[in-house]
Amino acid sequence: MTDILLEQIEYDILVENVYSKVKATLNDGKFGVSDIIELVPLLISASEKLKDINGLDKKTICIMVLRRIISRTIKNDDEKNELLNFVNDNASKMIDVVVFAANGKMLLAQASKLPKRFFSWVKCC
Repeated sequence: MTDILLEQIEYDILVENVYSKVKATLNDGKFGVSDIIELVPLLISASEKLKDINGLDKKTICIMVLRRIISRTIKNDDEKNELLNFVNDNASKMIDVVVFAANGKMLLAQASKLPKRFFSWVKCC
């Protein structure tokens, strides 16, 4: 088996592991942008428990889990594509902001401006 295939299998196992940890928090078939924003900290927390994985891989796993949740939860193809596009455009920045804030690298003055700045970064529907 090639290293790339092994790496993909390992990623799939890790993604499924994190997915199973957050699956219980999902509403049946009702999933939108606000749910994505609420899930990001849960995904980060779940991915932090993965040992021997660097930060970039943890971020990738979080994004892959968001995509998996959308693919498995949303039945309407238009809604699914819209949310997948939202994740593709915004998830990386959201994860960076949450990790940055959680690590105490954000001053209170900066944090109070965060919602306004976040929504200026967000590319939406």
